[in-house]
Amino acid sequence: ESTKVNNVSIYPNPASEVINIQSDKSLLGKAYEIVDMTGKSIIRNKVSDKEINVSSLTTGNYILKIDNESYKFIKK
Repeated sequence: ESTKVNNVSIYPNPASEVINIQSDKSLLGKAYEIVDMTGKSIIRNKVSDKEINVSSLTTGNYILKIDNESYKFIKK
């Protein structure tokens, strides 16, 4: 299953190791942030390729914020 907003999809969802980002426009170099459900920032970085490593996250629900959009995903 993937989550899609404004021609951006992130998959797999739930994810265990990495989230893949598919987009009509390049997101390379864009800042992203992963926050937990309390709004606490867990990871901040810039997009360097088409995937984000989430293996360090604990199991639960998170939000990926990128390019002024939010994408919910589950870390399994």
